[in-house]
Amino acid sequence: MPAGRSSAAGSSANPGNGAPPGPRSGANSIGITDFGSNPVSGNYRYGTTEFEGQVSISNFDSWSSPYANWSSLQLNTIIPFTNTSTSQTYYYWVQDVIQVYSTSSSSAIITLLDNIWNATGYGARMYSSTVTGTSGGICQGAACGGYVPFYYYQGGLPTSCANSGNSLSVSYPAAITLTLQTGTSSGTPYVDFYFQDNAPNSVPCLFDNATFTFVNVSSPVGDWEDSNFRVSTYQNPGGFYLDTEFVWGGVANGMTAYATSANMGMSLLYLTSNGNGMQEVPSAWNYGGDTAESMGMLVDVATNGPLGGSSTAYPASLTYLNSGGSLGFLYTSADGTSFAETPTSGSVGSTPSGSGSGFAPSASMQFWAWNPATPFGTVSPAPSSACPTASDGSFASCSIAIPPLAQATVWILAGDGINMTGAQFTVDPTVGISTLIAAVGQVISITGTGLPADPNPSGNGGTLVIDANGAFVNSCSIYWYGTVGFSNTMPSGQACSYTVPPTPGGPSAIDLCLSAGVTAITWGPQCFSITVTTSLSISNSSVPQNGAIIGTALGSGFGSDDTVTLGYALSGNQFTVNGFLACTDGTYSGSGSTIQADGSGSFNCTFPLPYLSQGSYAFTAQGASGAIASASYDAAPILTVSPASGIGGNYPTSVTVTGYQFEAYAQVSVTWTGSPALSCPPPAYVWPSNPWTCTFSVPANAPDGTYVIRATESSGTPDSANATFTVGSLLSLSPAGGYPGTTVTATGIYFDDGYSNMPVTVSDTWSPGNTACVATTVTGGDFSCTFTIPDNTIAGTYSVTATDSFNNQVTVSYAISALLVLIPNPPPGHQAFWSGGSATYPLTAEGYGFDPNSPVYLELNDGTFYYLVAWILPAICTLTNGCTSQVVNNCLTSNVLNQNNPNAGALYTNPTGSSQGEFTCTFYLPMTVSTSNFISIMQSTPSGLYTLTASTYGTGGAPTSDSVQYYIGYVIPFN
Repeated sequence: MPAGRSSAAGSSANPGNGAPPGPRSGANSIGITDFGSNPVSGNYRYGTTEFEGQVSISNFDSWSSPYANWSSLQLNTIIPFTNTSTSQTYYYWVQDVIQVYSTSSSSAIITLLDNIWNATGYGARMYSSTVTGTSGGICQGAACGGYVPFYYYQGGLPTSCANSGNSLSVSYPAAITLTLQTGTSSGTPYVDFYFQDNAPNSVPCLFDNATFTFVNVSSPVGDWEDSNFRVSTYQNPGGFYLDTEFVWGGVANGMTAYATSANMGMSLLYLTSNGNGMQEVPSAWNYGGDTAESMGMLVDVATNGPLGGSSTAYPASLTYLNSGGSLGFLYTSADGTSFAETPTSGSVGSTPSGSGSGFAPSASMQFWAWNPATPFGTVSPAPSSACPTASDGSFASCSIAIPPLAQATVWILAGDGINMTGAQFTVDPTVGISTLIAAVGQVISITGTGLPADPNPSGNGGTLVIDANGAFVNSCSIYWYGTVGFSNTMPSGQACSYTVPPTPGGPSAIDLCLSAGVTAITWGPQCFSITVTTSLSISNSSVPQNGAIIGTALGSGFGSDDTVTLGYALSGNQFTVNGFLACTDGTYSGSGSTIQADGSGSFNCTFPLPYLSQGSYAFTAQGASGAIASASYDAAPILTVSPASGIGGNYPTSVTVTGYQFEAYAQVSVTWTGSPALSCPPPAYVWPSNPWTCTFSVPANAPDGTYVIRATESSGTPDSANATFTVGSLLSLSPAGGYPGTTVTATGIYFDDGYSNMPVTVSDTWSPGNTACVATTVTGGDFSCTFTIPDNTIAGTYSVTATDSFNNQVTVSYAISALLVLIPNPPPGHQAFWSGGSATYPLTAEGYGFDPNSPVYLELNDGTFYYLVAWILPAICTLTNGCTSQVVNNCLTSNVLNQNNPNAGALYTNPTGSSQGEFTCTFYLPMTVSTSNFISIMQSTPSGLYTLTASTYGTGGAPTSDSVQYYIGYVIPFN
């Protein structure tokens, strides 16, 4: 569905004398067109390498026949060039188009389209060798509506763009930018087509690049040279006006659409060659001249609002035609504007001062920063109210903040809503690090702005290289296209940072150097000197071991194999006031109160903390090399209870409460949650030596349950510490889980209210009504007895309950797993066989605890391959092709899979009775036995460690399985 073009020179009236064509009778395309003509100053001409159309839509809806709600927005222009070898001049008409399907007055679906037509002469053709494109190609014949061949692309955004897809959904208000750029590559002209909307993370998207492969031209040097877009009042032999038009029309093929609601603003800008950057076209008319599509019921008038603001803040304002409107001259851009800033270079965030003249009087200026390597849509506006012009259109001393842009010479543009001009500014890259002083293991964050970036919007960006002391460390990805800084995704998956490594020579300096590059752009290196410091950390275990709190010391940054002394003191006191510490285990190597650092200058060790009163302590590690590191340790109260459980009754449990690191000389009270009250008198005062203890007997009438014991300082700082205590009988099983045939030991404490010589019965749920074992309590109500899990017990989770003569019961869960046994199982690595000829070696697989009456799936796995995964095979035990055809223990050894009856002959577990869930099967490993003294490898199965797995699936879908390892080794002959 190509965008239309004028079918003949006479399709638009040309009044002659170089004036622009008058509007057609009937509907016209509506928007902004530069015909190279001004009704006041006369005709003019210019060339440029970039046109950009901007539209801001508050609401829009349209109707057409037969294409319902379709319309199009087109950016059209002419590019001429002369072939250097033939001196033949060519004209091509270029269209950057969006086709808009209005779903309502506040939303639409957009499809992208571009066309290139041969405009050299009327009806001029285009061949496949003329233009090649990254997205489009030459279209001809019936598929292209019978038009003469032309270049064509229709679709969505490529995956490299922020909002890729075959079509785009847009909700109003919305801002859309179409951009055409041209240039030459090794003398070959090309045109780039861009689209951008205001979707999140949207940037100008290069959705097509078309190259005129058949021609070679001279590089353009001025704004009226070959291969630049042209604007003049000239009408070429092909019937095209050398205009540029940014207009609304029907969807395609010369169709007319009608607006049913509209409120929008439009701008048409071009890139000047005189150093003034992007600027509004010199003058504009509100109808198109070349395109054949048209738009009715839409009126276009000039407005003086500032650029880039609201929906009406554009030189042209388009609304639904509910009143009279005329087609004709729209506006003239004022001449003589000037702008300069001081200084002309600086980093991102700097604020040069700008001044200018020739703008509209008493207007609010806006400023943009723009990298000319990118379409104009990447500008960054500043507040419009920051700088008003005087009555003569001048302004001075206006601060302009430089937004995040990549390293480049950019334009600072100034505009008053109609006029725009600019001056160059060089962005200086900056990088920074979070600290210049760091300990070993500390992460230093690296940030940066203004670094070089990929000028290609679909490029992969650049990298920031990090070197330390002349050696490469890692690299970070840099955002392409107007970079702010670094990506958080590095090739290694880490953030852009540097972790300080151990320095074997003790504290020293690291030269951290950063450099960046992308394509041919490079920056740096910039170096920072990082002072590496020693580090020490002290922590403690919350549960004392053998009556002492265990501390852990971690140190780094010391000298290689340094001898380190570790000491402590109350904060504010000297190093030797309280004493030294000796490590008892860890990676340290030393004796007494010294620690031996390793070759990287690091150590870690554990040590018993001395009895400390509550408070803050300073620990210091001092090496023989002179390296020193300090760390603070806060001694907070810790409470322990021993034992952690017990009973009341006739033989109550005696419990000892111990407090560590409480405040010296404080009084302490001990309580527990619930009733009856706890009687555990602590000492009158806590002595600095710590710890303190108190003892209580579990009250006879204390209900079973878990209690929180709390020790609270009743004087000084009211800190406290907690511990838990359980009242009631306890039952444990060893091992904690088992298989059929496992012997289990049941151990109980605090049964029968502490009486001895009392019976306790242990029962289980895998055999209801069964008494697993009976025991007699000893002093304190403890007991122990053993029982064996029956072979026919099915895998699952069961309960075991101990009941005493006072009917106290304690129940615990017990998990039983399936068991696979392989018989025989020789020692790994060797097997003995007789000599002579060939032999087979039988193995028997026995299973217990599997799902009853279920097929057994067997697989032999060497960690890489599954050797015959048995999937309901008739020969379930046939694990190799060398098995002998025979029946052994009801296991069929045929190798044929019965496709019609997959369960036929399969190995099943026993369904009921004393052997339910069990199976047995014998199979053979084929081997070749050497008659010499040399070792030979088995014929069918490679040697190695194998895993044999048996699985059943029952009715729940999840497998019940077990595995056993078996080493298939070499055959050692006997002669």
